Amino acid sequence: MAKKTLKAGIIARTTCWNNTPLQEGLLEEIIESIHEQDLDIFLGPEWLFIPKDRLYTKEEKDIISSKLAAASKEKNTLIIPGSIMWFDKNLFYNTSPIIAEGKVLGEYHKHFDCGSTFKAKNRGCIDKEYFKGHSFERHKWREYRMSIEICADQGELARFLGTRPQEPLLDLYFLVSCGPYLRLDIPVKNLGYGLCSNGDSLKTEVVRKENIDGDEKRRLLKVIHSKNNIKDYIPRIDIYELEMN
Repeated sequence: MAKKTLKAGIIARTTCWNNTPLQEGLLEEIIESIHEQDLDIFLGPEWLFIPKDRLYTKEEKDIISSKLAAASKEKNTLIIPGSIMWFDKNLFYNTSPIIAEGKVLGEYHKHFDCGSTFKAKNRGCIDKEYFKGHSFERHKWREYRMSIEICADQGELARFLGTRPQEPLLDLYFLVSCGPYLRLDIPVKNLGYGLCSNGDSLKTEVVRKENIDGDEKRRLLKVIHSKNNIKDYIPRIDIYELEMN
């Protein structure tokens, strides 16, 4: 069977604590990069989508997702744009949509607070409670099994799958982060990949799990190309090539 190569673009943008990415033009630049770079995969960090002095409404969050969904249609790009801080009624959320096939396949809501309340309260969201996610959604994209976690949740999915040995491991695992990089126990099969966009630094990360003579190792992939821009609100996109078996 011929090997396939996937082209993945990972955004490098600081989003930690009081660093708030300018939202004006951000969505358009991401969509433009997906088309310009002919990406199969796009990944962003935690808190990439958060206004400076408020949270997004549910309607605004849905508009962001629907515009990205339209951008995914051309070549069935898998888009995990990083997390969106938003509110609805008496709750606020830290959510990463999972987008492909021209639609939203699902939404991952961060399980542990770990900074979400800090972000919300600093934006006047003092009368609402944090929605604590609890699901471990796995999705099929093209012929690959994939899933994601947000930042402090990392490791929960590996433990969950560890209680289900009959369930196959993933081909692709995504960490939407603002602090942690990929742990050793990413829940992917041999020759599977873990990808991380970390808003705590300007370093992106892709690793491949490789079993060599019974010894499990992780190979760190190199960036093959970076798109650097001058204006602060326009992020850098690091490009990786993933050889799939």
